[in-house]
Amino acid sequence: KVDVGDPNNPDLTGLLDTLSERSKHIELCYEKYVNNPCSIYFLAKMIGRNEFETTQSLATDPKYMVKCYQTNPAELERRAEQGVSSKIVLDLSAVISVTLAGGWEHLDPNKQYVVSQMTKELIDSWVREDDENLGSSDDSITQEAKQHRYSILRLDANCASSGLIRFMQQQLSKNCEFRSSMRL
Repeated sequence: KVDVGDPNNPDLTGLLDTLSERSKHIELCYEKYVNNPCSIYFLAKMIGRNEFETTQSLATDPKYMVKCYQTNPAELERRAEQGVSSKIVLDLSAVISVTLAGGWEHLDPNKQYVVSQMTKELIDSWVREDDENLGSSDDSITQEAKQHRYSILRLDANCASSGLIRFMQQQLSKNCEFRSSMRL
């Protein structure tokens, strides 16, 4: 709980200061991510979000970018000249980026896409967590009211996340093979 003083004349200074400090912290973390070798996982933990929310935030802010692959221009050119193998391994940031960019329908059907079992399980856990959040409200209200309550709770910057995560899970099952990280 946040104490705002008199309910008829609330003092929101403390709350606004806290939000301002949080914004500065997130901005600093994003700057460090862009300018230093850093995984999406580490950035997400530093700002208190999951990897999907973090990638979504990076992808929608023109100041930042999602780093799916660490390379230099010469290495990238060499790889482009070699061509793309028939087997492509997608990491978590690539899976999220393909989803956010609406790219699943553009994947080459002649290629085999491989995703680690751990990435699949992480995305499955996000769907389960979302299901638990939906079902965790008071049992005395109807399912329709729960759905409405759930919709209202989701009206924030990440309102589409639930649907995108489910879509990502479906596309992984449809388009990818899952393997243990040890076998990639």
